[in-house]
Amino acid sequence: MEDTLAKQFRTGHPPMSLDGFYKGTLLLLLQATPLQRVARFLSAFAVPWKGKCFYHSKHVGDNILPLYMKFFLSLYPEKITLGKSEFGGFHAFTFKTEKTKGVNGKEVLRLDYDIPENPQRIRDVVDEIVEIGKKTYLGKAYLKENGSYRLVAYFKLQR
Repeated sequence: MEDTLAKQFRTGHPPMSLDGFYKGTLLLLLQATPLQRVARFLSAFAVPWKGKCFYHSKHVGDNILPLYMKFFLSLYPEKITLGKSEFGGFHAFTFKTEKTKGVNGKEVLRLDYDIPENPQRIRDVVDEIVEIGKKTYLGKAYLKENGSYRLVAYFKLQR
């Protein structure tokens, strides 16, 4: 599955403009540690993510999480900024958007979470998005570690 997703990503192109809510689907979680293997197993039952909301004119966006995640996020040691969502959940983990060259040199829409309101671990996340079909987008999620990027997941966004 990873090879198929990588090929689709390579053939995609940067989206012209994303604005509003896009339903998200986690396609593949790449594990490297025992904790990540547990997360992959649990994600098969209840993915704690509904999608992303983009604000094109401001070049920012955020993630929409289900209401039940509020309890779990309240246990996190760092403060997490949350906002009520009209999409059935709440807004969390804001990102900046920019069309640029991605980790592997391909033109992408980059979602950069390195902003002060996010917890430190979230600031280490970078997503890259390409359009692969009409109103269908494929994303890669990377984690910054020791000055380099590690691919941790593939996801899909649909309007």
